[in-house]
This record gives sequence, structure tokens and C-alpha cells, in this order.
Amino acid sequence: MMLAMDEEETEDPTEKVKLLKRIADLYSGPLSDPGSAAQYLERAAQLDPEDRDVLLPLCDLYIAAGRQQDAIPVLEQIVASYGTRRNKEVAVYHHRLGRAKESMGDLDGAMESFDAAFKVDLTNVVVLRDLGRLCMTRGDLERAQKTFRALLLQKLSDDAGITKADVYFHLGDISSRSGDNRKAISMLERAVAEDSGHAEALALLEQLKG
Repeated sequence: MMLAMDEEETEDPTEKVKLLKRIADLYSGPLSDPGSAAQYLERAAQLDPEDRDVLLPLCDLYIAAGRQQDAIPVLEQIVASYGTRRNKEVAVYHHRLGRAKESMGDLDGAMESFDAAFKVDLTNVVVLRDLGRLCMTRGDLERAQKTFRALLLQKLSDDAGITKADVYFHLGDISSRSGDNRKAISMLERAVAEDSGHAEALALLEQLKG
């Protein structure tokens, strides 16, 4: 491959990074070899650790391959590359970092990353969704309740990964766990009103009504 020969011959780090990215694009695209693409991007990342045009596709390749452990340090580099800037774009990467940590069983680290994403983008639906679910997993029912209530104020699109019925179910589940069955039934009935076939809401509602 001519590009590989050019990359080997050049000594300019900036030019090397450009060539490595072009080679990686070929391997991840026309050549359908994501493993080799990742290797070239890894070399580019060593030369320029703050180049998001290198780090983002490298992270995507890791995640697609189920290599969450490798994706985490790359995501941390991406977040660090933003410095002190706080915008919705960096919230996306805090969230992705949280998802990767959660998949590795690092719930404390995931909470830290979800929190960071939430502080930057208070109305991000997927951040609120995953933050609420993680709070439930950790037994922080009070914060989970606040988070799911905040979700009710947002427009939930078809690709949000959560429906209004799901939100009402979670609120009903929280009330049930907190011992407030009357409120739980009210929330669950709202869930069923939104989605008459919501299996989890129907099952818990039947259980509470006896």
C-alpha cells in the first residue's frame, strides 16, 4: 500500500498522523478490517493524544469490538481534550465514558461520569435515563425519583431508549419500594394508560392490588 510506504518514509509527526488516519479509514471502510484500522489509529493517538479525529473513531472501533476496557482510557483522553470547556458535546463523551465504566462493573466511576454529563447538559434525555437507572441499581431511590420526574418534562423521541410509560413505571416502582403503595398504583396506572401492554407495569400493578 502506497500510503503505508509514505507513512514509513515521512518523519513529520503531523504528516504521519494524517497518513495513519487515511490508512485507518481504508481498513475500517473498503477493506473491512477494523482490527488493522484500530492499530493504525493507536499509532496516530500516540503521536497526537489530543486529536479527537483519531480518538473518536478509535473509541468507536473498540466499543464495536466489545473492548470496553480499551475504550475507557480513550474516552478519558477525549474528555480531557476539552479542558475546562463545558458544552453539550463534552456531555456526550462523559455519558459514553459512564456507559463503558458501567459495563465493566465500575458503578462508582459510572455515576461520576453520568453526574459530570448531567451538570453540563441538564435536559439530555439519555443522560437522565441512565442516571435514573443507575440510581435505582445503587438504591438511591430519592435521586432516582427526582431524575425520572425530570424526564417527564422532556420530549421523549422514538430513539430515546425510554418511553413515558417506562418513566411512570420506574416512578411507581420507586414508590412501591419506598412503601407508598397508593402513589405506586397511581404511577403504574399512568404507565398502563400510556402503554396498555407494558408488562412490567401490569405485573407490579397486579401484585400491589392483590
